[in-house]
This record gives sequence, C-alpha cells and structure tokens, in this order.
Amino acid sequence: MPNHDTFLAGICANPDDDAPRLVYADWLEENGDGDRAEFIRTQIELARTDEKQSGYDRLLRRQKLLLAKHRKAWTAPLRVIAERMEFARGFVMTLTLPAKRFIDHAAMLFELAPIRSVVLTHSVNYTIDLAVCPNLSRLTSISFQSISATAQAIVAALTDPPSPRDVAVPIVDDRIGDTGFAEFLASPYLPSLAWLHVPSQNLSVAAVGSLALAPAAQNLRRLDLSHNRIGDEGVARICASTRLQNLEWLNLANAEIGVTLNEMLGFLLSRVRRRATETTVSTVRALADPSVLPKLRYLNLRGNRVNEADRRALRARFGANVHI
Repeated sequence: MPNHDTFLAGICANPDDDAPRLVYADWLEENGDGDRAEFIRTQIELARTDEKQSGYDRLLRRQKLLLAKHRKAWTAPLRVIAERMEFARGFVMTLTLPAKRFIDHAAMLFELAPIRSVVLTHSVNYTIDLAVCPNLSRLTSISFQSISATAQAIVAALTDPPSPRDVAVPIVDDRIGDTGFAEFLASPYLPSLAWLHVPSQNLSVAAVGSLALAPAAQNLRRLDLSHNRIGDEGVARICASTRLQNLEWLNLANAEIGVTLNEMLGFLLSRVRRRATETTVSTVRALADPSVLPKLRYLNLRGNRVNEADRRALRARFGANVHI
C-alpha cells in the first residue's frame, strides 16, 4: 500500500522527473489533501509556462497563496536544519545553510526532499570536508555565500564618511579564498554541477586557473565570479580554458578587469598621478569572438573598465544580453 514515504522516496530518487510528482498529487487529492496536490500541479505547470504566456500570472498568484497558507507545515521537516528553503515543481529543491550543517546532515536532507541546489554559508574551514561529501553528486547548483562580505559592505555604507567616533566592528572573514576554492574543485563528486556561484569569495587569478583546469568545470553552464579579484589575466584564462566551453551565462561584475598598472599602484601610492596619455590594455575583446566560449549567451561586466571599442564589439555579439 503506497504512502507518503514511498512516494517521497521515488520523487527524491528521480528529482528531474515530473511523473512521480504528478502521481503523488493524484494520490494526495484522493486522500483529502487537495491543497498540496494543487500546489504540486500548479508549480509544475508554472515551470513549463513562459512568463509572457497567458495564464502565467494566474499560476504565480495561486502558488503564492497556497505557499503562504501552508509553508510552515510543508517545510517542517527541513526547518531544523536549513535556514532558507525554496520550492520548485511542488517540493523544496534549494536550501540555504552553513556548510558544516550540510556535511553533517546531507544523507538525511536528500531523503526529505529532492534537493538539487544549495547555498552554503560559513564555508571557509570546511572546503576539504565538503569536497569528500558523496552527496555533492546529487547537486546541479552550488553557491558560496559570504556573510562577512555582506556585513563589511553594510558597515562601509553606514560609516561613509567615517567619523572619529566610529568604532571598528570585528567581522570574521568567512570567504573561502583561492585555497578553499581549489580544495572544493578537487572533489570527485561534481559531475552533475551545472551552476557554480562564488561571488565575493576573495578569489584571484589563481582560483580561475584552478577552475579552468578542473574536471568539474566541463559541464558548467552558469558561472558567477563577481566581486572577486580575477583581473584581465583571469578573463584570459577563462577564454582559453577547454573545460569551460559549455558556459551559457557568465557574471564577472566588479572583478577588477581593465585596471591599469598605474591604477593599481595608485592604491598603494596615493601621490602617484595618472598620465593623461595612459591607455588601457583589456582582454575582454576576446569575449566578443563567437568562437570563444561559443555557447555563451549572457555576460555581465558591470563595474569593470571596458573601453568603447570593446563595448561595441561585445554588443555586436551579445546584443542586450551584455551588461557593462
């Protein structure tokens, strides 16, 4: 006799298949849980409907109403572990939680929900343990979120301009850095990884070098390296990588690209003046070549120094899908 547990086990074992979810929805309706059944069907239909199609807004409103009514009950098993849960196609599929908590409870999490995506916080001391976690193989999207980077930005905004009365706020740096990133990429459990988001993680060109050579990079379709220090050499390594050829979406915002030598010296020697004849040598022009990262359809270069000729070349390739 089928029950909730047997249906959930089948759904978790086949997280990308809608059929077990729809069978479960039929069973729920037959057993008196019409709202849960409707929510599953609504979210599946929503996932199959384009935002511009008629009916999309109606589906969106209905799923929001059902979720507002039942979120607490439907997320109860996961709330003791995860800090945030996001639904897709009727079930929680994305979790936000500390890296150590994911490592400690991964096996149980994948029994409770068809998880495909995680946002990991406080990861700095756990990248090696994370890399040897077999349940990484069940994820298609991994994001590293820095609480300290967010806190530093807030403190900077609140204390600008600084006052003599300002008191320094101690903030523990939780960014994984180049070493932690390389440790994570060494994992043998990343063959399904399609989305990798590592913004504000104190990464340099060395981290890009690790990624460009990592077997885990070969199936990546979406990559976020924004707010890191990858510079022009980092762009060059991305363009030259044979493992990143499946990228479709790339975020390099505020990545210190196009910064000149004099500008870098200026951070250290405030009295050095830039010469009026100074020119910028940028490597972003390579991204305008359709043969470089041939599947790339979206590019974000906001907050970097891109000259006008490069802007024109990039817009010729990406049109409205490049942001500079």
